[in-house]
Amino acid sequence: MKKNLTIGLVAVVVIAVAVVASLYINPEGKLEREYEAYRLEQIELNFKANKAFQSGDYNTYNELKSQLNKLEQKNEHLHQYMREHQRKFEDSPAVKQRWSELEKSSK
Repeated sequence: MKKNLTIGLVAVVVIAVAVVASLYINPEGKLEREYEAYRLEQIELNFKANKAFQSGDYNTYNELKSQLNKLEQKNEHLHQYMREHQRKFEDSPAVKQRWSELEKSSK
């Protein structure tokens, strides 16, 4: 009985390690995680820039747009990957949720 339990536990651990390793080894999965982080930051900067523009704070608006341009240049490899593979990443649920939260807070 104890031997079967040990074998089962080892199998579960091996499967869990394989799943976690595949997430970090899989380059496409890594790019998707990078893209999600990029989109979250992009959404935040765009939202703040639009708010600054609407309030007439053009210095802040210009600074945020400059940060956004730097962010987009830094993440050009993600856009290149999408073009090369004719792939379009879908926004993750986390990105969609953050966008929704920002829209609600602006009303």
